[in-house]
Amino acid sequence: MRIVAVGAVVLPLLAGPALSQPQIMDDSGRKSPLEILHEQQKKEQAEVEKRYDATMKHLRSKGPAEPSDPWRGVRPAETRR
Repeated sequence: MRIVAVGAVVLPLLAGPALSQPQIMDDSGRKSPLEILHEQQKKEQAEVEKRYDATMKHLRSKGPAEPSDPWRGVRPAETRR
């Protein structure tokens, strides 16, 4: 009898975590809120990547404006020897 009582207590404790796992789709075919969130994040990430690629393409087509020299004002004037 003692074994049955221990088994009756341990079995629900072991089954609890398995039952708490989120289900991707329930029987009606609806998606879970977590899956909907992941889909929205993927769409947003794809849109960000698309805008980034468009910006980089635009910047590459312009080419470098002029060579920049951040040390131009620090260097002494060039002298010929």
